[in-house]
Amino acid sequence: MGAELQSLSRDNLVSTCQLSIVVPCYNEEQVIGACHETLTRVLSPAIRDYQIVYVNDGSSDSTYELLREIQSADARVKVVDLARNFGHQVAVSAGLAHADGAAVALIDADLQDPRKLSCRWFNSGSKVTKWCSGSARRVPARAGSS
Repeated sequence: MGAELQSLSRDNLVSTCQLSIVVPCYNEEQVIGACHETLTRVLSPAIRDYQIVYVNDGSSDSTYELLREIQSADARVKVVDLARNFGHQVAVSAGLAHADGAAVALIDADLQDPRKLSCRWFNSGSKVTKWCSGSARRVPARAGSS
């Protein structure tokens, strides 16, 4: 009672980076190193200011320890550790809650998304990099929406 709700708009939100990549992880020790290497190789030349938010979803292998090693070597990495396995959607929600970027992209740690497609998302002429550079701020409406 008596509490005022403030509407949130992009103008009154503070972002500390242009783009956050959220990566939910569950027992990914076999692929997490390759995932990080691929993401940094693709992102570094295309986007000057990004972060990667890895969410450990209660892994029972060494995923969390590997993520901590990656975090200690790369200041652009944030690691969120869930107390147990809550499932993919909760891990995504946790990652979104900890993301600092003005824009957020989601990707699976095992890179199930085709690598060529993922790489195209962040090429210098892509919509993502144009948005991050400030040259494309208007998002077209979906067909059938007003």
